[in-house]
Amino acid sequence: MNRWGVHRYEAGWLGYPTTDEIVHTDGVGRRQEFQRGAIYVAFVNAIGSAIPNGPIRDKWNSLGGHTGWLGYLTSDELAIGTTKYHDFIGGRIYDTAFADPEAVTHIQNALTTVDNDKCNYVALQAGNCYTNNSFEGALDDMSECLYPETRDPTDKNWSDDTVIAIIKSPSKSEPELALTCGVYRDHIVRKHNADEDPENFLACTGLVYNFGFSVNAETGNLAKGWDNNESHVRSTVAWLNAGLPREKLLTSFAGPYVDLTNQRGDDWGGCAKGYIEDRPRP
Repeated sequence: MNRWGVHRYEAGWLGYPTTDEIVHTDGVGRRQEFQRGAIYVAFVNAIGSAIPNGPIRDKWNSLGGHTGWLGYLTSDELAIGTTKYHDFIGGRIYDTAFADPEAVTHIQNALTTVDNDKCNYVALQAGNCYTNNSFEGALDDMSECLYPETRDPTDKNWSDDTVIAIIKSPSKSEPELALTCGVYRDHIVRKHNADEDPENFLACTGLVYNFGFSVNAETGNLAKGWDNNESHVRSTVAWLNAGLPREKLLTSFAGPYVDLTNQRGDDWGGCAKGYIEDRPRP
């Protein structure tokens, strides 16, 4: 009732209810259908979220709806320019003017364990670290990786192998990618200028890994490429071929890249154009 009121009851875009409240069999949530959409309420989102009927809801339903990997809604419809999107427990669905709606998982920030042990790649593989959904937190860790004087000494025991971000794929057949401080600082920043546009670098890497197609990696590791249909920028990510459940991200670059004497592959804004603006939260 409260969420319906936020949207002006029957005078708003939802219109009149067309069902009673429907209790879901998962024991977690419920919904009510309206003329032009629905309101979902779950224990994780007690205030409720409204979603209109249309492309985003159709995409969500095609991925299993509230029982799929995205889970329940955590926002009403939001917009960046002409791009519309909804947030869910497990990620976000974008509806752009130039492509069908697509789903992206949350980029996760790696946090230390409760006893303040360091969360490095080895510990992560062993299951001794936990993660938290936080794009901003990952950006903070990326900054602290580059600028040691800004670090909270009680936060992490820093090393080259300290994990500063995790990128997840919707497919359970594919691994999580762990970005370590050493790879970010000594390769992606030095060779691809990721420090000049960290928000779009992180967003771009998530977009490519989620939407991309497999490409050959000269090193024998695994890689994906992706073309942004609006900006026509092709981007690539590559990672260590070590197997599930997690891999170490080795490189990410956006736009043409041949070698250090040619273009540097740092068109991060071009990679994310149409999906991301300003400070994104994929």
